[in-house]
Amino acid sequence: MATITQAAAKLSLLGLTVVVLPALAEETKDWTINPTLGLGLEYTDNLNLDDADKVDTFIYRVSPGVAISRNGKGLDLGFNYRVNLRSYSTSRESDSHDHNLNAFANMELIENRLTLDTRATARQQLIDNRDSGGSGVAPDNFTNTLALAVTPTWTQRIGDYTKIGASATYDSVVFEKGAEDSEGFKYDFFVDTSDNPNKLYWNLELRQNATKAKGADSETQEEFIEAQLGYRHSRQVDVRLGGGYVDNKEPDATDSDAEKGSFWSAGLTWTPTTRTSLNGYYSSRIQTGNSRGFSFNHRQKATAWSLSYQQSLTDVRSQILQVTSLGALICPNGTSINLSDCRFVGPGENPVPGPGEQVFDIGARVPSLVEGRFISDAVSANMTYRKSKTTLSIGAFVTEREFQDGSGRKEKDLGITSSIGLKLSGRSNLRLGYEWSSLEPNTNDSAQVRDYLNQVTLGLSYQLSSRSSVGTVVNYRNRNSDDASREYKEFGGSINFNHSF
Repeated sequence: MATITQAAAKLSLLGLTVVVLPALAEETKDWTINPTLGLGLEYTDNLNLDDADKVDTFIYRVSPGVAISRNGKGLDLGFNYRVNLRSYSTSRESDSHDHNLNAFANMELIENRLTLDTRATARQQLIDNRDSGGSGVAPDNFTNTLALAVTPTWTQRIGDYTKIGASATYDSVVFEKGAEDSEGFKYDFFVDTSDNPNKLYWNLELRQNATKAKGADSETQEEFIEAQLGYRHSRQVDVRLGGGYVDNKEPDATDSDAEKGSFWSAGLTWTPTTRTSLNGYYSSRIQTGNSRGFSFNHRQKATAWSLSYQQSLTDVRSQILQVTSLGALICPNGTSINLSDCRFVGPGENPVPGPGEQVFDIGARVPSLVEGRFISDAVSANMTYRKSKTTLSIGAFVTEREFQDGSGRKEKDLGITSSIGLKLSGRSNLRLGYEWSSLEPNTNDSAQVRDYLNQVTLGLSYQLSSRSSVGTVVNYRNRNSDDASREYKEFGGSINFNHSF
C-alpha cells in the first residue's frame, strides 16, 4: 500500500505538468489564476459519534488553494486545488490535513488527430460508510485518496463522414489507508459514422481493460465488443439497435446476467423540445459502464425536473475514478452555492470557470472501501423550483449493491433531501436543509443492522465584497439504529471566511 509520501509524489508530478503546460499556450491572456484562502472555526459536541463517551471540541481550519484555468486553441485546462489543515482543541494528536484536487488537461497534440486527456482528483473517502452522516471532522473516519487517469486518443477520418479511432488509458488509485492501491489499463477501438447526413448510421466499439491491485495475484478484466445501427427518425428521435459479446471474467457471478456471453442492446434519444430530453440504453447482459439506464430532464420557467436510473457492473475503484461524472456547478467566486447564480455543466463537458468564477463538483455517492465487484442499481429524482428570491429543492435516491462473489450479499441506501433557500438581499442568502437516509449493510442477513439518520442544517452566507464572503452553519444530526450502541446525537456549527485574490 502506498503511503502519503507516494501520493504526494504523484501530486508533485501533476503539479510539474501544470507548470510546464503554460509553455504550450500561445497567449498568456487566456489564463486565469485565482489564489484562494479559507479560514474556519467548527464545533461539535460529539466528535467520535459515541453517545456513551461524548467528546466536544473546537476545530480550527486553514484552507489555502489555487484555481487555474484556460480554454483556448490546443489546450483546455482546469486545476482547482485546496488543502485543509485542521487543529483540534482536545488533542494535537488528532490534528489532520486532507487534499482536495479536481484537475483536467485536454491537449490537441496533432490537429484533428491526436489528443491527450489527463484527469486527477484528490479528496477524502469514507473508510466505512457505516460512519457516514457525521460531521466529517472525526479524524479516523476518512482516508486521503488520489486518482489519476491519462488517455491518449488517435482519430482519423475516412471519407467525409466515417471516423475511426483508438485510445489507451492508464489509471491509478492510491489510498493513504483502508484499501489496497491499484492501477489499470484500458484499450478502446471504435468506428463511428454518425456525422453523415443520412437517417441511417452505424458504429462499432471494441474494448479491453484490466485492473490489478498492487501486491495481489488477482486482477479484474473485461473484454467487450458491440456494433449498433442507428436511425434518425427526425431531429427529435434517434433510435439504436445492436448486439455484441462481453466477458466480465466473473467465475462466480451471483447474477447470471453478469456472466460472459452474447447480448443485444437498444438505445433511444428523444428531445421533443429544447426543454425536455430523454436518453435511454438497455443491454441484455450487464457489463461495466452504463449497462442499463435512462435519464429524463425537463425545464419549465420556474421548475426543473430530473429522473435517472443506472445499472452496471462496477466496484468502488471505478466509482472513485468517475466521481465527478454527474457534472459540476460553476458559480461566482466567494459565494455559497446559490442555484440562481450558477450554471450547470453536464458530464463529458469541461467545467472551465470564467473570470471571477469557481467550480463545485457534483459527485455521485460512493460507498465505503468494500472489496470486490458488485452490480450497482442507482435511482435518483430531483426537483428545483425558483420563484423570485426563493429556491426550493427536493430529491430522493435509492442505491443497491449486489456483490458478485457468490455470497449473495446486498447493500441498500435510500433517502430524501430537501432545502429551501432565500435571498435576503443582494449580499446575503439563507438556507434551511433536511435529510433523511437509511443504510442496510446486508439485506440478506437475518441479523442485519439498519441505521437511520435525520439531519437538519441552517446556513447563512454574506458577501463582504466581490472577492470575500463569510458564512455560518448550524446543524443537528440524530442516528437511530437496530444496534443501540451505534446510536448517537450530534450538535455542531461552523463559521467560515473565504477570499479569492
